Amino acid sequence: MKPSILMSAAVVGLILTGDAHANSCPPECPSGKIPLGIIAPTSGPPAAFGRQAVRPAEIAVEAINASGGLMGLPIALTIADDKCDSGLAIAAARRQIASDRISAVIGPICPGAVDMAAPIYSEAGVIEFLPTVSTKGFG
Repeated sequence: MKPSILMSAAVVGLILTGDAHANSCPPECPSGKIPLGIIAPTSGPPAAFGRQAVRPAEIAVEAINASGGLMGLPIALTIADDKCDSGLAIAAARRQIASDRISAVIGPICPGAVDMAAPIYSEAGVIEFLPTVSTKGFG
């Protein structure tokens, strides 16, 4: 399976899995779009690693939106840069929940960032997909 197809399936699965933070979304998203977050290092030394996670998500969202979106609504992808830093991951998770009102997130992709951000997403009811991190204690 091609990475973009796999990411497309993951994006669709995340969004359709449940009624997370944005209780009435879909089909009644306040912005008219389905909010999906991704958190990865997009600057600093680990940025090359982060681009490998962000670009397939962008491609998947572009393809889904080009084919009519999900249930007729486009996906709004919001990208948060955590630089693989635990403190930045906490701030990014809080911002994605409060400002971007995401209902699902891909990442974080760095283990230390996952350890700090996952409880924040969980408490808010945000569905989290961890494509690159193997961790114990979640689930």
